[in-house]
Amino acid sequence: MKKIIVIIGGSSFIGKKLINKINKKNLLIYSTYFKNIPKISNVKHVYLNLNNLRNEDLNKFPKMIDNLIILSWGDLNNYQSPKHEFFYKDLNKFTKKILIHAKVHEINIVGSCQEYGLANGELSENAKCFPTTNYAKYKLKYLNQVKKLKFKHNFRFNWLRLFYIYGDNRDRGIWSNFMKAKKANKVFKMSKGEQKFDFLHINTIMKYMQIVTMSKNDLGIINICSGKPTKLIDLIRKWASRYGVKIKVGFYPYTNYESMAYWGSNKKLKRVLLDNA
Repeated sequence: MKKIIVIIGGSSFIGKKLINKINKKNLLIYSTYFKNIPKISNVKHVYLNLNNLRNEDLNKFPKMIDNLIILSWGDLNNYQSPKHEFFYKDLNKFTKKILIHAKVHEINIVGSCQEYGLANGELSENAKCFPTTNYAKYKLKYLNQVKKLKFKHNFRFNWLRLFYIYGDNRDRGIWSNFMKAKKANKVFKMSKGEQKFDFLHINTIMKYMQIVTMSKNDLGIINICSGKPTKLIDLIRKWASRYGVKIKVGFYPYTNYESMAYWGSNKKLKRVLLDNA
C-alpha cells in the first residue's frame, strides 16, 4: 500500500522543491494550491483556501494520512504585518479540523529561527524564545497549539526551524536583493555586515528537509542549520567576487528584530542525518 502524504502549501517555492525530492512510486501525494496549479506530475492537486475553509473542503483529503506536511504561511515580505495573526488563526483552525477528519500519523511543520528573537550565540532547540516580529510571534503560538493537539491526537511531530537560506529564486531576502543588483548591473547596498548568522544553501536545506520529514521521526523542534556562524560581510564578498558585483557597505542600518550574532546548534540534526545515512 502506498504511503499517503498531504502537503499544505505544495505550490510554494519550498513545496514544489520538496515534492520533487520525495515524489516516488511508493507515495501518494496530495498537494494543496490557492492560485495556480503547479506543473508537477504524479500528484493529486487540491484547491484550498485557508481563509475561507468549508467543511466540505475537508472531504478532498483522505481519511488516513501517514504524513501531513504544513508549509503554508503568508506575507513573508513583511514580518511585522498584522496579517500574521490571521494566518495563524486560519492554519490553526484547519489543523484542528483535519485531525478530526482524518487519522494523521505524523505532522511536519516549517518553523523559523526568528522565533528565538533577540538571542545570542549558539541556540539549541530548548532555548527560550522571545520573538520580536509578528511573524515569529504567531509561528510560536501555532507551535504551542500543535503541541497541545499532539497530546489529544497522538501523532509524531517535527517542527523544522529553518535558519538563513540563500541560493533560491524567491523575491525576498538578501540573496534575492543581491541577484537583482547583479542582473541590473548595479552596486549592491547593504549594512556594515558585521552580523554573524547561520546560512545554508537551498539545496542543502531541501536535503535536510527530505530526510527529517520522511524518516518517521518524533523530534519536536529541530534546527535546520549549519551549526556555524558566518559573518555576513564575508559571505557577501564571496558572492561579489564570484559574480563581479560591487558592494556598498554601511548603506543600511541594522535591523531591530534580530541580534548581531546567533546560529543554530545542529547536534540533533546530525544525529538524524547519521541515523539515515
